[in-house]
Amino acid sequence: MTEHDDRVSRALDAIRVHLRSEAEFGLEALSRAARSPAPVESRAVPPVEPRIEPRVEPRTETPADSRTAPPAAPARPVESPPPRPTPVAAAAAPRSDFVPRVAPLRERLGSADARAALDALEADVAACTRCKLHATRTCTVPGEGHANPDLLFIGEGPGEEEDRSGRPFVGRAGELLTKIIGAMGFSRETVHIANIVKCRPPGNRVPEPDEIAACQPYLTRQIELLKPKLICTLGLPATRTILGITQGIKAARGREFVWNGIPVIPTFHPAYLLRNPDDKPLVWQDAQTIVRRLIGLGATLPNPDALKKFKDPPPDAAP
Repeated sequence: MTEHDDRVSRALDAIRVHLRSEAEFGLEALSRAARSPAPVESRAVPPVEPRIEPRVEPRTETPADSRTAPPAAPARPVESPPPRPTPVAAAAAPRSDFVPRVAPLRERLGSADARAALDALEADVAACTRCKLHATRTCTVPGEGHANPDLLFIGEGPGEEEDRSGRPFVGRAGELLTKIIGAMGFSRETVHIANIVKCRPPGNRVPEPDEIAACQPYLTRQIELLKPKLICTLGLPATRTILGITQGIKAARGREFVWNGIPVIPTFHPAYLLRNPDDKPLVWQDAQTIVRRLIGLGATLPNPDALKKFKDPPPDAAP
C-alpha cells in the first residue's frame, strides 16, 4: 500500500468514527457540500454512505453480591390460630312473677363491723344443710333490718312468698307487721326481723323440734350480734323457742320475760290476726307496752309522732 492509500484509509476511518458519533446523537442524513476541484494527482474518493448502528440502552448492572447470593427460601406460611370454641350460654334461671308486698329495704343501717358480721352469718346460713329443710328450700331467709337495732322481732319461719324472695315477712302477714311497726314509731329499716328457722317448712307447717334445734345456733349468734334492747316474739313457736315456756301464747302475750339479760315481750303472730281480726286490739296493747319499755331503756323512736295515735284503734291492715 502506497503512502497515499494509507492516508486515504486513515481519513475514511476518521470519517466513519465521526459519522458513528453523529448517529448516536440522532443524525439521520448528511447534506452534500460543494467541493473544490481535486488536484490532478488526487484520486476521486467515492461517497461513503453513513452506517448508523442501533442505539443500545445502558444496562443496569446487578451488584455482584446479588448475582452470587443463593435464592431466598420461600416464606413459610403463617398458620392461623385454631378457632375458639363458641361459648355455650348457661341456661337462664326461671324468673318468678312474684312481687313482695313490702318494698325492698335500703342499705342496711348500723355499724360497719356489725354489718360485716351479719353478712358472714348469712353466708353460713345460705350454705347450711343441717336439717332436711335445705332439700326443699328455694332461698334461705336469715333476716333483715338494722344491724344495731333497739327492737328485734322473731317469728316462726318463712312462708311460700318469703321462700321465693329470701326476705322475712313480705306476704300478707308481713304487710300487716310493717303497718304495726310503723304505728309504733319505727320502720323496717330501723328494726330487725328474723325467724327461729331460716328455711321454709313444706306446706308452711310448724317447724319440727329437730329443725328448730338445727337452726338454734344461728338464731343465738344472730341475737348476740344484734344486741337489741328488746325482743318481741311473734306467736307460740317463737315464744317457746326463746323462753322455753310451756304456757300458751294468750297467757304469755304482753308480759315481760328475760333472755340472756334482754327483755322479751311476746304477742300474736300477724298471720293469726289475719284469721282472727277481733284480737287486733290485744296486739295494739302489746305494741304500746313494748314502746314504753323501749323508751324506759333509752331507745329513740325514729317517728315519735306515732305515739299520738296510741289512743286510737290499731290500723286496719286486713287485705
